[in-house]
Amino acid sequence: MVVWLIYCSNFFYDGEIYELYYEDGKISVKTSPAKIIILSTDRRNTFKAVGKSELLTGATFDISNYLAHIKDEINEHQYIRLTIIDEDGNHAYTRAYFVEEFIDEEQKNEKNH
Repeated sequence: MVVWLIYCSNFFYDGEIYELYYEDGKISVKTSPAKIIILSTDRRNTFKAVGKSELLTGATFDISNYLAHIKDEINEHQYIRLTIIDEDGNHAYTRAYFVEEFIDEEQKNEKNH
C-alpha cells in the first residue's frame, strides 16, 4: 500500500520534489536533477544515493531495518527527513516526516481493503 507524503511539491532551491512516498518498508523520492539524495532518521541512521557520472532524478531507500528496530516503541519523536544536494552544492531539506504519520496511514489503508 502506497502512503503519499508529498505529491508535486515545489520547495527547494531551483528544483522540485515531484513525489515522496512510503511503500512496503521503503521511502521513494522523485526529484529534479540532484547530485546527492540523503535520507536521515532520528537515530542518526543515514542512507545516501550518489550520482557518480550522472545526476539523480530519484532514489528509493529501504528503511525496513530501521522500522523493525523501533516497531515496539513508535512515538512522536521518530522521523525521517531528506536532504537534496544539487550539482552546484546547494542544499535543501524536507520537513521531518514522523513515522507515526505514514505507519498509521498505512495501517488505516490496509484495514479499508
